Amino acid sequence: ALELSGLSLLSAIVTKRYTNPGPIFCQICQRIHGLDYTEFEIHDLLTSIPNNFLLQSAPDISKLSDLVGAEIPAKWELFGVQVRLQQSYLDCLRDEHHDSKIRFIHIFNEWKAMKTSDFTWATVLKVLYSKTLSEYTLAENVVKKLKSSASQQTF
Repeated sequence: ALELSGLSLLSAIVTKRYTNPGPIFCQICQRIHGLDYTEFEIHDLLTSIPNNFLLQSAPDISKLSDLVGAEIPAKWELFGVQVRLQQSYLDCLRDEHHDSKIRFIHIFNEWKAMKTSDFTWATVLKVLYSKTLSEYTLAENVVKKLKSSASQQTF
């Protein structure tokens, strides 16, 4: 089995999705992950970022819009579903706002305002990595940005 840790593990997940290289030994959880890339757990991705406090912090809406909303405008409704917004709210957004970037801003603000939500960078990554969105490359780009920001404290 291939041994990986940190950000290279996420890269392997992305590569594995397309090339299926076989089992991978995860040095983080000390387990072998199987042939199906969906067996990887989100902790592998999250523990690759040195500053865990950053992952548990609330994202800035403008940075979140730039890093996520602007990159996947067509998936605004799927993102909303993944953060547990009511379908009726999403239907209203569809009717009232024709610009997907504006829809995303409303989704982020509504999600942030929810009492039961976990409005953190960690949750953003979980949503991007979910089977519903399958935005592995975007998740990897967000991780890279978070890692570089962790040392600069810009998020």
